[in-house]
Amino acid sequence: MIGALTVSQVSQAQPRINHRQYNQHQRIANGVHNGTVTRGEAHRLGMQQTFIRRDKRMALADGHMSPRERAIINREQMHANRSIYRMKHNGRNRF
Repeated sequence: MIGALTVSQVSQAQPRINHRQYNQHQRIANGVHNGTVTRGEAHRLGMQQTFIRRDKRMALADGHMSPRERAIINREQMHANRSIYRMKHNGRNRF
């Protein structure tokens, strides 16, 4: 019973994290495509995404994502969202 509960908790958190990660990647790609994100900004944002993926992988290494680990990843994703917004709207253009 405990194993089923653990799997259920991880499966509930995974889609939200993955979907948010996908959306962030799309926002960065769109910013690069339309010129609102410079190459340096794209690199910086990409590194943030890499760190989030690494932390998610480490959190799931034992097969269970604790509420604390989920909160840390959520905080990192919120920070990345703000960074993406700021870099897309800071007036620096690639063109």
